[in-house]
Amino acid sequence: NPVFDEGGNLKMTVGYSMEEHMLDSVIQNLIRQKENADDALTFMYEQKNQSVPLISKDPVTMRAYDLAKKVARLDTTVIIYGESGAGKDVMARYLHANSPRADKVFLPVNSAALPNELIESELFGYEKGSFTGANKGGKSGLFEIANDGTIFLDEIAEIPYSTQSKLLR
Repeated sequence: NPVFDEGGNLKMTVGYSMEEHMLDSVIQNLIRQKENADDALTFMYEQKNQSVPLISKDPVTMRAYDLAKKVARLDTTVIIYGESGAGKDVMARYLHANSPRADKVFLPVNSAALPNELIESELFGYEKGSFTGANKGGKSGLFEIANDGTIFLDEIAEIPYSTQSKLLR
């Protein structure tokens, strides 16, 4: 490796020598890095025509999306766990895009933004005359709007337990 002085002139070169077993370890590490990069490029290539493009070189992430693609074909409810910023919304969109419902509505709902007093009427809707101040014609709920599509309830833990139990039913 070249070492330069403050004027940019070559001052000296530094060389490293390794024992053979250390060199083998370095080579094996480089091979693993190349395989991971090749896997990531293959994954990116496979995803390029998706409506939710994904770029990852992490084998665990790639396996998660491979599993999601299989689950997306099923008519089932999916719970996505993860810390804030982990990409739950991206995963939900990916599931929807790879499901038989892909041509239907995808409705993301920030559950934490719904006022506690209105959560049930927002999610389930209401009929005319249900309560004082209700719209005369009633109101469709978000579940009805997302009918045959996908509704993504983000931050569902922020909904009161009583409403969560109604969602499970």
